Amino acid sequence: MSKNNKVFVGLSAFAAILVSAGCGQRELSPKDTVPVHGRALLHGEPIRYALIELNPTDTEGVPTSGRTDADGYFMLWTYGNEQPDGAVPGRYSVTIDSGGAKPVGGIPKGEPGPTILPDDIGEITVVIDSSGGEIEIAIP
Repeated sequence: MSKNNKVFVGLSAFAAILVSAGCGQRELSPKDTVPVHGRALLHGEPIRYALIELNPTDTEGVPTSGRTDADGYFMLWTYGNEQPDGAVPGRYSVTIDSGGAKPVGGIPKGEPGPTILPDDIGEITVVIDSSGGEIEIAIP
């Protein structure tokens, strides 16, 4: 192998090492969550069987969601699928998908169905502080 070829091979190997060091999947550590539960209300009545989605409006939060039951109560989930793990403290905009959370097996006979929300419920925001706790999502 000539001297030029050795230099080329050496530089190529070095470049490959540099490129591969910067590539690949990186895993970010999840942010700490705090337990959060709450209730969603429309005109003071429970919002039944709805999907609640919280999307961060600052750099602190992480998207989180929950599902209301027949009485409008919910718990928030961020990273886990088996147990509600709460939410990362921060400021969030709220989206509600009525009928997006029907219970497994369907709605029990004789129980009211999902709450039908008006077309324009306005902008809803919530703040989750570092202690977590209970939040209320109320649509007047």
